[in-house]
Amino acid sequence: MPRPIHRPRRVSRLVLVPAVGAAFLSGGCLITSGSETRITGAYVDREALFEIRPGETTGAQVEQKLGPPTSRSVLDDGAERLVYRWRRVTEGSGSVFLIFGGHSQREVVEQVAITVRDGVVETVERI
Repeated sequence: MPRPIHRPRRVSRLVLVPAVGAAFLSGGCLITSGSETRITGAYVDREALFEIRPGETTGAQVEQKLGPPTSRSVLDDGAERLVYRWRRVTEGSGSVFLIFGGHSQREVVEQVAITVRDGVVETVERI
């Protein structure tokens, strides 16, 4: 007696394509990503930095707006140099369908130096 031929069922493209598409579009579980930024140190934001005007702003006003500097030194010519230094760490991660995953970290150290002469700001520079 001949054996019956068993043929696997083919899934119709009309069913398969929409099912796969719905799986990709529906859940946040298939593709995930995220990032976080941390700042440590004596951070100076741009708006606060633009408020410091050489020839007008005093050293006391600088510390009132920005807080204490990371370092303070007296230059050979008697001027005072205030340095604000901070570190920005951005971490990112992502995964695809819990199979592929990745992690990245980027670290940037930024500094602003402010020179004060005779109690008044002389220069402001990013270093």
